[in-house]
Amino acid sequence: MLIHHRKPVEESFILWMNESPESFHALDMKRFYVFVKSVYAYHAKRWKDFSFFRAKIKEKRPTFSEENITRFYDKLCTGLTLLKAPTMPIYDSDDSIARGIMERTVKDGEIVDVHIKN
Repeated sequence: MLIHHRKPVEESFILWMNESPESFHALDMKRFYVFVKSVYAYHAKRWKDFSFFRAKIKEKRPTFSEENITRFYDKLCTGLTLLKAPTMPIYDSDDSIARGIMERTVKDGEIVDVHIKN
């Protein structure tokens, strides 16, 4: 059976909210991070707005603490920043290296550049 998720971000949010989201237990945090990844993957811009995020939490869980709403919003923003980050550092190179091929490695705890050819 194939399942088509019509509202994956909202679905992941509800899955997080339906358990014990304020417990900070590893499984609850995993559900939260699935939600964060869904916000990122589906470009769900409205969830990046604190007022919207807060309202949705309060709608689902009226007793959710304001402190934890802020804490989770900060974690959401941090997670989205991490997901946007490149997997490798970006370096500017000078013209002589830019015209050739350079190999970068790590040796004895230091970054080493080897210029292969021009």
